Amino acid sequence: MSLTSEIKEWIKKRGIDFVGIACAEVLDKKAPDGHRPKDLLPDASGIVVMGMRWPDSIIEGLPDRRDIYSRYMLVMRDEMDAIAFDLSRFFQELEYKAIPIPNSDPYDLTNLIGILSHKHAAVEAGLGELGLSSLLLTPEYGPRIRLVSVITNAPLDFDGPISEKLCQKGQELCKRSCLEKCPVQAISDEGKIDKIKCSYYIALHK
Repeated sequence: MSLTSEIKEWIKKRGIDFVGIACAEVLDKKAPDGHRPKDLLPDASGIVVMGMRWPDSIIEGLPDRRDIYSRYMLVMRDEMDAIAFDLSRFFQELEYKAIPIPNSDPYDLTNLIGILSHKHAAVEAGLGELGLSSLLLTPEYGPRIRLVSVITNAPLDFDGPISEKLCQKGQELCKRSCLEKCPVQAISDEGKIDKIKCSYYIALHK
């Protein structure tokens, strides 16, 4: 069994729903300074991106049952961060370097971006595409997922981006409903996100 297969099998046994591996060099060229894989691990070669699916009933209860959503967001966050931490230790046992990137904090409050973009790493790992809402759309679960990543220097095989035009195809059915359903209308017709509106809403409804 290859190292890549071994790592993916280990991850799936921990309850992760989907996993892909992105090339660190590609993200180094696209990400802003301070938020590149090599800024966090200088000899990074790949990023293992892992995703967990939300239970549909929790998402469909929004916004009325945001209390339930918020509670289980913390449960998912802690569980996924623990898996990422354990994966980093597993890499270390194999004598490779690895650093887990939490799925929520730490956060760059000045620019309203994470220390590493899980979404962009997921795109390069072949897990989905960015939609009009700026959320990651996956072929299997749409946007109803959370992500966590581990940067490593282990020699893994990369999964390339997909090209399925998920958002464009979906608009035939949803009629760009994300623009209407956003509670603060933070999404423009062109798909630009007002991050300040977003952050205020999240801060008020935690």
